[in-house]
Amino acid sequence: MAQISELQEKLSKLEPVNPEKVQVNKAKAIQMLAPQISSMREKGYDLSQICQVLAAEGLDLSTGTLKNYLALGGKPKKAPAAARTTSVVASVAPKKLVKAPQNNPGPEIAEKPEEQTGGKFQPRRDIPDDEI
Repeated sequence: MAQISELQEKLSKLEPVNPEKVQVNKAKAIQMLAPQISSMREKGYDLSQICQVLAAEGLDLSTGTLKNYLALGGKPKKAPAAARTTSVVASVAPKKLVKAPQNNPGPEIAEKPEEQTGGKFQPRRDIPDDEI
């Protein structure tokens, strides 16, 4: 709990980010441009023409991606609340790693490397019941 309290304190003291340095993903850019894109559609532009205009300005999207972003309102999907909580907790509390047991091949496999077939199936010879 002390670690979380310290983190809360540090985060609350952070300075605001310069808006000119904020990077925007493509979905957010489409959300911000949605009114202008809607206006272009009203003027008769189709999605491929809009994609060409956007690409000329450095925002490369396929027609399908643009259509999906517009259908979602340009908003990326959010993770469920439980997943968001889990990711925060996982990043604060380190997990213990458990070493898996090593598989040791038996002497039959280890002693016969010349019988390997390079990925091809080769059936083993049958072993008589009296040899088992």
